[in-house]
Amino acid sequence: MGKGRTDYFWELFSVILCLAILVALPIAIFSYDAKVAQGYPGRVITIVGRNDARPRQAGVWIVQEEAGWDYTAERAPRVIRVRQGETVTLRITAVDTIHGFSVPDYGIDEKVYPGKISTVTFRADRAGTFIFRCSRYCALGHQGMAGKLIVEQDPNSEQTEPEFQGAAPDLTFEGEKTNPEWLYNFLKRPYRLRPWLAVQMPNFQLSDRDALAVTEHIFYGLRNFNARPLPEKFRFARKLSAELVEAGRRLASKAYFDCNSCHMQGDKKPDGPQEEWAPDLTLAASRLKPDWMVRWFLAPQKIQPGTKMPDYFADADSGPEDILGGDEDLQILALRDWLLSIGRPTTSGGFWNAMARHRDVIPVVGEMVMENLNCFGCHTIRSTRASGQRMRGI
Repeated sequence: MGKGRTDYFWELFSVILCLAILVALPIAIFSYDAKVAQGYPGRVITIVGRNDARPRQAGVWIVQEEAGWDYTAERAPRVIRVRQGETVTLRITAVDTIHGFSVPDYGIDEKVYPGKISTVTFRADRAGTFIFRCSRYCALGHQGMAGKLIVEQDPNSEQTEPEFQGAAPDLTFEGEKTNPEWLYNFLKRPYRLRPWLAVQMPNFQLSDRDALAVTEHIFYGLRNFNARPLPEKFRFARKLSAELVEAGRRLASKAYFDCNSCHMQGDKKPDGPQEEWAPDLTLAASRLKPDWMVRWFLAPQKIQPGTKMPDYFADADSGPEDILGGDEDLQILALRDWLLSIGRPTTSGGFWNAMARHRDVIPVVGEMVMENLNCFGCHTIRSTRASGQRMRGI
């Protein structure tokens, strides 16, 4: 038998009722805040967890006090902002299922039930940016239930600004430059890559999960979104040409570009003072993406203004005429293939193994890890959504 009008009416009524409850519950909780706030110590902030597992939609923590209530997950505030030294009370609830609200750096991990309010009070005694996330798997959008606890520094505290502001490399477009496998291994076990720098990246003892998150944020988020695609003739075909490798070796020799005058090459050290040394060329194959090498040779000053790297291919007549018929495009590819031939690609598999183990990690978590570690205190990371420079032929 088919459904009658009464059946359709009750089905529609049930759907409308469920939607009304989902919308009304957080509104009622937020409205209740003003009446109960004085009953809690310090500043009171209400947080509501929601994860309806819609396709391509992550779960969300909705923070009332940051920007008012907004039930649209795409616009929902995900930031708790407090002042150092404040006593803070978090009133946490959910609208759909059981969640866990965790701020590991403050020792907070509270189980959160739908329709019930869990209360956590703590003193924000440490300034910085700290990650909060859902600590109990709730649905497909679980990995997106993350945000930031920003504890603004008390101007009277003894915390100081980083000593080496701007001393480390600019990471703005690092994602299109660095191989993720090498980057993941470097984050786990950093070493001195640039001998001329007075500082070295600390070993933060990152967990596999956090190292993966930072790698994914850099790989997906720190790139020039305005750059034109690399022309097909420059793209790496994953096969080295013996002719190009030999031509690249000649170009790098003392008779031409004399790359070893600045760059280390394994055990071969440059002749000049150490503060003038450039990175080890034998690491390029594992560290750098082949297509980025081409962009670098095309216009090093546009990628990194002020770099010591000479612009060997500034115009159509710059390259040596007696190598590859003076064809600059082929000479650039020759340098790339030679660099790939003298190094050894990273094959540890650590990055890919971490991806397989931590499928819930997303790039936004890596950004928060970087903020928590204060990477911006040493590294420059400009907005990658801003209008970028265009390179010759790219």
